[in-house]
Amino acid sequence: MGVCSVTAQKFWMVGSCTVILLLALVIALLWPTLSLKYLVYPKLKLTNGTLNYDNWKETPIPMYLEIYLFNWTNSDEIHNRSVKPNFVEMGPYVFHEKHIRTNISWSDDSTTVDFYQKRVWHFKPELSNGSLDDEITNINPLVAAVGYASRNLDSLTRLMVNTLFIDDLAPLFKTKKARELLFDGYDDELLHVLKANHDPKFPSIPFEKMGWFVERNNSETYDGKFRMFTGTDEITKLGNIEMWNGNTTTGLHTNSCSVVRGTSGELWPPIENHEKPGISIFAPDICRTIDLKYDSDFSKLGINGYKWIADDSVFDNGVKYPEMKCYCSADEKLCPDLAPGVFNASSCKYSSPAFISFPHFYLADKTYLADITGLKPNKTLHTFSIALEPQTGIPLSINAALQINILIKPWSGIFAFDNVPELFVPTLWFKQKADLTPELADQAKLAVMVPSLGVWIGYGLLGLGLLIATSALNCYIFRWRNSEDEEDGQDVPILDE
Repeated sequence: MGVCSVTAQKFWMVGSCTVILLLALVIALLWPTLSLKYLVYPKLKLTNGTLNYDNWKETPIPMYLEIYLFNWTNSDEIHNRSVKPNFVEMGPYVFHEKHIRTNISWSDDSTTVDFYQKRVWHFKPELSNGSLDDEITNINPLVAAVGYASRNLDSLTRLMVNTLFIDDLAPLFKTKKARELLFDGYDDELLHVLKANHDPKFPSIPFEKMGWFVERNNSETYDGKFRMFTGTDEITKLGNIEMWNGNTTTGLHTNSCSVVRGTSGELWPPIENHEKPGISIFAPDICRTIDLKYDSDFSKLGINGYKWIADDSVFDNGVKYPEMKCYCSADEKLCPDLAPGVFNASSCKYSSPAFISFPHFYLADKTYLADITGLKPNKTLHTFSIALEPQTGIPLSINAALQINILIKPWSGIFAFDNVPELFVPTLWFKQKADLTPELADQAKLAVMVPSLGVWIGYGLLGLGLLIATSALNCYIFRWRNSEDEEDGQDVPILDE
């Protein structure tokens, strides 16, 4: 009985250790993948009634729009070729920004959702540098648009265009308050003339006032209609835009450059590839996708992630990166028609001569800065970047910065542009900022901890198994030594004299 009991104890001890060690190994190896698939990802999928849906419907992360306006300080010297135009940056004028999804409708299988996006802005004077009553002088964008449109007109029509610029109806420059240039807008006689004539040869502005953000505040339709993947069938599709305004392409460019792709910038899929692939964001403001590349590891409020940035390939136009040639708006034989660093967005914005760059022509060809003064590109201030937690796609930090420039040049036959330099005039740049708050970080940490929780449990079981094995080994050694001592004691002869 004693021998069987000891054997049984050894069997159960070894068996227990083996089971615990195998269980620890399985949990440590498989838990991260299984926990993501069955615990985390189902919570990320966009379905009505979930926390992720509530956060998407009305974005909880505080967002701010910083706007910087350029004041042309020597505009009266526009015809003096020996004097470079000088610009002084004004601002930032900071607005709190909120995104609200409206008119939400689901596909029959719930794999996609259609919606509109309403953006709401409120001025934050305490965060701003300057007043909305600051006066800013810069190029008259509507006059520039008429001049730009005239490039394709016959000489007789161009002469007729000149009548629009008589009696100060359309001055080349405008001095307006910041509030008028941004959301409030201002009356413009030329705008009323163009709207009354309905001439398709000229820009068709659908607003009653001029201003960069006129009729955008609280608008549910300005950004267009989106169709987005919910991730219910494939989690890697979560947040990606499938259609914009009912189409899978913008129709504004050729080949892949016209395809609607990327996320809306707030809902991101998990990044399962540890090689840190690039990410993409679809920007309706410029009717195209912006691709970002991995830059560095990133940490925010105790949550680790990756940071992606937009590099010089984004607005290259095919000069250094041939795959970007399809963004060229000119005749294919003339492409690339722009030096790197500036993108022609005129087809996106009412045929106006709007050209997009990074702030202060950061990463752009040096020629854009050669004929002006006052701008100073800065990597820290002007980089377009997004940081995400990779396993959940939770945004940690967003700094989306772009600049709007207006092209002017001596348009043939248009007297208002006689003897003006060919120039990409910086008008404003803006940065959309959002950073994870401590409250949201606490929620995010729970999701981030789940995959690592099983690993720690596995380590704990491994430690327990090793402890039991060590104890069993000690017991075995102790018994073995005792048995040897007993045998040695029996071998000693007893002499009875």
